[in-house]
Parts: sequence; C-alpha cells; structure tokens
Amino acid sequence: ATPWNLLGSSSLERGRFSRVGRVEYLGVGRSATVLLRKLTTSWRLRTNGLPEADMALPYAWPNAFPITRGLTALPVLARPGTKRMLVIGFGGGTALEVVPESVEEIDVVELEPEVIEANRRIGDRRWRDPLTDPRIRVHTNDARNALLLADPERVSLDAIVSQPSHPWEGGAAHLYTREFFELVESRLAPGGVFLQWLGKGFIDEDLLGRLLAALAGSFDYVEVYQPPPGFSLLFLCSNEPIDIELNAARALAQTPETFEILGLHEPGEVLSMLRLDDAGVRSIAEGVEPNHDGHNRIQVRSEGLGGTALTQRDAILVAHEPLGARLREREDVFFVLRQMIPFQTTRLRQIAQGLPTEADRLTVEALISMAEGKNVSARRALAKVLETRPRHAEARAARLRLARREITSGTPVEEIIPAPGTPEEAALIAAWRSQEGEPDAEAFTRVDEALASIERTHPLWREAVRFRILDRLERGDDASLAEAAEISSSGLGPY
Repeated sequence: ATPWNLLGSSSLERGRFSRVGRVEYLGVGRSATVLLRKLTTSWRLRTNGLPEADMALPYAWPNAFPITRGLTALPVLARPGTKRMLVIGFGGGTALEVVPESVEEIDVVELEPEVIEANRRIGDRRWRDPLTDPRIRVHTNDARNALLLADPERVSLDAIVSQPSHPWEGGAAHLYTREFFELVESRLAPGGVFLQWLGKGFIDEDLLGRLLAALAGSFDYVEVYQPPPGFSLLFLCSNEPIDIELNAARALAQTPETFEILGLHEPGEVLSMLRLDDAGVRSIAEGVEPNHDGHNRIQVRSEGLGGTALTQRDAILVAHEPLGARLREREDVFFVLRQMIPFQTTRLRQIAQGLPTEADRLTVEALISMAEGKNVSARRALAKVLETRPRHAEARAARLRLARREITSGTPVEEIIPAPGTPEEAALIAAWRSQEGEPDAEAFTRVDEALASIERTHPLWREAVRFRILDRLERGDDASLAEAAEISSSGLGPY
C-alpha cells in the first residue's frame, strides 16, 4: 500500500498536518517526492514531506499569500524599468501569479520536473495559472548550473529572484553562499537587482550576520525588507543605490492594478517593510565570516533553531531600525506606522521613541495597546494627547474606534473627541448610527459615498472600508455580496 503517512510527514510539522486534504497528485522525481493535496481554499505542495507552497483556489481571498506574490513585485518597485527577470525555484508558482505587466521576459529555473507536473495538473482550477503566462519560460536545471551555462556576454538580467526551498536541503543549501551571490552579480545588467528570500524561522542572529556578510561582499548596496505578516525576510541587493520610495512611486503609477492585488497603493506601504538599510546591513556584517561553500553554516544550522530564531528574537533588527530618522519629517508618519500593527509592536515602540513630540509617542502606545486588547490603557493615553493636541488626527480616530458602542448608544460625540469634527469623522459616525435605525436606501447611499471618499492615508480609511464591506455582507443579496468582494479586493491589503 502507498505509505501516505510517511509521504505526508514533515520534520517541521511533526506530522500534525500530514493527512490534511485529499491527495491530488503524487510524483517521485529525480530529486524529490512531490505531493499535492487539496485543502479548503488552496492546494498544498510538499517536496520530500516539507511544506513548499500553497496555491489559491479561484474563490480564495484575493490578497492571499502577500509574501510569495511580493517576491517578484519588490524588484520592480526598486527598479521600475525591469524588463527581464529570472526566478529561481518554481514551487507553487505563486510568485509568478502577479508579476507586473511591465516585465517582458520571465525565465524560471526549477530543479524538479515533478514540481512543474504537479502545477500543470491543477492549472485550470487555481486562482491564476502562471504556466499560461506567455512571458514565462521554464528551464529544468540546478540554479547555479543554469547561471554558469549562461554566457555573461549575452545574458544581462534586470532582476534575479531566488526563492529556493528550505536552506538545509540538497539543491537549495548552496544558494545561500557567497559564491552563489557572486555568480548572480556577474549575470545582472548595470543597475540590476537581486532578491533573496529567507524565512525568519530558519535564521538566528549568527546566521543573519553570515548571510549579510556574504551579500555585502558581493553587492555595493543591500537592504532587508519584511512584508506582512512578518515571517520572512527579503534581501534586496544591487550595485547602484536603492531609492525605494522614489522608485516605488513610479512603479505603482506604472501598473497600479498589479500592485493593488498585493494591497500596495502608496510608497509609504512599501517603506514600512524596510527592516535594515545598507548602513545597518554593513554594521551587522562587519567582521563576520560570510557564509560560503566551504563553511555553509546556514545549511547545517538552519533547521530546528527554536527559540533563537528571528521569529522569536529579532532584537538585532530592532537595534538597527532604519525608519526612525526617516519618519521624523514626514507628514504621513502614522500612515507608515499603521502598516506595522499588529505584527511588529516591539519595532513600533522603538520607532516611537524617536518621534518628535510626546503626543505622537503616546498615540503610538495607544495604538499598540488597542492591538493588544488593552483598551483602558489606550483610552488613558489618548485622553492625555487630546488634552494638549485636540486636533491630533490619529488620536481622534483611535478614540472614535474605541467609542463605537458609546456613539451608537447616543453618547454625544463632543464627550468623546473635542469639537469641531471633520467630514471623515462625521461620515463614519453617521454610518455607525445608521445601523441602529430603519433601513433607508437614500441615506445609505449618502453615507456610503461619504465613506468611499475617505483617502487611503486617512486614519479612518480602514474602518470605513470595513463598514462598507460588512454592511453589504449583512444585506446578503447577490449584488451586495459582489460589491463586498470588489471592495475587499481593490481596497484592503492582505491583513
């Protein structure tokens, strides 16, 4: 009999999910046993028992898998002129589902043919089939061999994205070393970018230093990004300076629909993901032996780090926080900070210490308390802010969110936030109170239009979008449900 328990076992999950879902495909390949199971909203791909990727079903949340889909987006945000891209590792193809239209050629190197076959089997039953993208050409090979065989006089890539499997596995371990990074650098066009993925659970402070030393020794500029919900790091490298805000603004304007799927509309949302700038990278890497072929510490130590992994201890990242100085002079400082809630509260507190006013620092503490369910503490902090800064937009919005029940119960708004109110506040208050009375189509239209006009950078924007979605879900008719789906896919990000 087929040993399903063995085939589904994982050294990461200790068998907890080994039998979840119906088996869709099993293939024994040259380098891996590939297993594909159907779950409720996705297919799950495993190689040698290890969870490799999830591929969304057509009806799944449209903003699912922001980390994987963002792998091919971040290089374009850094270099909007990217035309030719190489992706190392096909996996579940999720990183290839949302490649900006401005990229004209996409080569993919995949080590295991059975991975491609598993993807083919469900091509017409997934959210988007990357194998039907005419820009994509798949090459079956080892990544280092593929790059070595490529003639450097003829091959000039604008971006190389490396998303190999778990870093202790054969076929993947040698893609985290200085020699590989030097090979990558030799195949990039002038100004080209290299993006390296690594899960935070596979690296600790020591391994981070070794990886950064290898990257910093191969490229003139290295930055580290952490997309939500924060379980992975993306290492962005180039031999030319990386001005992520300026270039992200250009890229977002160039293909807005593509980035909308990832929940990215503003350069500030991209900036919020920056965890280390080049100065921070080189400070950590200074004097550290780089990870290299002859002493590949990432290969032998990355599995089973437990409590020392960066998912548990990322003090080294917090200590080199790059955003403190950048945010002091920004008008949209709280828009940037909002992107970090609720996943990066330690980092938020670190940044808050560098904010110029006590009111701003207290407001950040209140936002953190709200995310942690400590509403009494949040109310105290916001009361102090509004005593001295009654027009503080972020504090007013936070206080309103805490007072929704009081407002719908008839408490005068002036007892909650100082008068006069703003149009955005009035719109949300009217929306909340509208749910308490008899349905009025004309009033609903007025309220809905007012909510829809609230800018994305406004502190009440997410609350307004949430209300518009939930209101339609409560009505439940087909037209309302379709509108709710449209609002959620074009408005809200992944979290």
